[in-house]
Amino acid sequence: MIYYYAIIFICFFTNLVYKGELMADVSLNPNEKKVYDAIKKLGATSEDKVKSADDIMKAAGVGKAIVTSALQTLATKGYVKRVARAKSAGYYVLK
Repeated sequence: MIYYYAIIFICFFTNLVYKGELMADVSLNPNEKKVYDAIKKLGATSEDKVKSADDIMKAAGVGKAIVTSALQTLATKGYVKRVARAKSAGYYVLK
C-alpha cells in the first residue's frame, strides 16, 4: 500500500516539474500565488525590471492591502525581493 502512495506522489511531483511550477508553490495561499504570478507576468525578473505594488495590484486584480500583505510574505519566504526606491518600493521575483 505504501508503494501505491509513493507512486502517486512521484507522479504528482513529476507533473509539477513538467509544468515548470515550483514544488514550493504548494505552500502559497491563493492570494500569494496571484501576486507571484502577476509579478512574473509583468516581467519583473531582475533588479532593473522592478514593479511597484500598484503595478502588481492592477495585474493581479486584487486590492492593495492583499498585495501588500502577500508581498511581505513572499519576501519572507524568499520568492520576491524588495528594492527601496525614491518614490515607492519595487519588487521582482527571485525563484
